[in-house]
Amino acid sequence: MPQDTKCDVCDKTGDSAGSLVCGHGFCPDCFSRFIQGSVEELKHALRCCICGTVSPLTEEINGTPCDVRFGRESQPSLGEPCGICVSSGGLYATAERTSNRLMIFDENGLLKEEFALVYKTMTQRGICMASDGIVAVPSKDARRDFVSFYTVSGAHTGSVYIPNNGHRSNITGIAPTPDGQHLVMVDGTQPRIYVVDVTKQTLRSVCLQTPSKDKTSAFQGIAFTPSGHFLATDSKNNCVCVFDMEGTLYSTFGQYGVRPGQFRCPTAIGVNSQGLVAVVDRENCRVQLFDLAGKFLRYLVCYKQGDDVYLAPYDVVFSSDERIAVLLTGVEDAKMAEVRVYDI
Repeated sequence: MPQDTKCDVCDKTGDSAGSLVCGHGFCPDCFSRFIQGSVEELKHALRCCICGTVSPLTEEINGTPCDVRFGRESQPSLGEPCGICVSSGGLYATAERTSNRLMIFDENGLLKEEFALVYKTMTQRGICMASDGIVAVPSKDARRDFVSFYTVSGAHTGSVYIPNNGHRSNITGIAPTPDGQHLVMVDGTQPRIYVVDVTKQTLRSVCLQTPSKDKTSAFQGIAFTPSGHFLATDSKNNCVCVFDMEGTLYSTFGQYGVRPGQFRCPTAIGVNSQGLVAVVDRENCRVQLFDLAGKFLRYLVCYKQGDDVYLAPYDVVFSSDERIAVLLTGVEDAKMAEVRVYDI
């Protein structure tokens, strides 16, 4: 967002929270006080408090048309979700960070269940189906880090704690192994994964090789291939890494840039049973599709970019081999989100 701009409401010069399509710009305080509330009424747009012009939160400019969208119409609506997952029966689940609740939607985007989580999920990212009907949510409190398990009806069925070996974890992604026996969480601060045995509810830590010479990475999303290897997005090195379960780095694909197959801050990743790979390229505001060898196939969707855009892709999940759901969340400090579902 631009710096040292003049707010059209209070006339103060400083940081900007962005502008609307009408051209009026706002400081973060005035945006929060006078603009953000209009999204609760308009659902998918913001209204300028000066001229009344309505601005869409974001727009598709290329790729597959949206088939279903949800999260803005529900009460309460999505604000700061940590991610999205889907059951084999087509139920979508997402956990809200600030309001500390789990929300369950049906395949048409209608809110079915909403209930409070036992532990806050602030600062932990990711959510997945540990088994059909059991949702796994990486969580933390003031002293400990763990992953908690819930049924889709809201019952808390247990937690597995992550050992604190001199540092707190920063979970940025979670995925089940193809056989469903383990969950794997990736740490965005340390190059490591945590492998949870779902049956025994035990955990082990595995260090990951890094693709850079300085041995630093910022791993984000994680997804498994049908063969059992896993892919992890690296937002620091702007690539996707291919690992085995012992942390050995087999290959990478992608580099920094805006061209097809390049990334600017890749975050989430998903793989379907046919080996189609979807990567959220957040700062380029798009979702790209690849094969398992890392060959770029096409864009699933590209979203509008600019100071008048308030949503960007954040997470992705295949709801079937033919459909994919993209979670969009607010840029900067905008507390809003929605899910858009696309046919592949």
